[in-house]
Amino acid sequence: MRFVFAALLLPLALLWSTAIVALALALVLGAVGFGLGCRAAAVLGDVFRRVARARRVARGGERP
Repeated sequence: MRFVFAALLLPLALLWSTAIVALALALVLGAVGFGLGCRAAAVLGDVFRRVARARRVARGGERP
């Protein structure tokens, strides 16, 4: 009877280990994606700031 019970639990254990690995991978990929998104937002903010400053300089409102 113990062997039958163990045989029934084995697929469940494999499923749990797969789920844990999938969740860990999703967490890591989410953190990487969040970091890349923050970096991209910082770069875009810097580009927009430079463009706005260049426009002000072109109109003669500010020295370079």
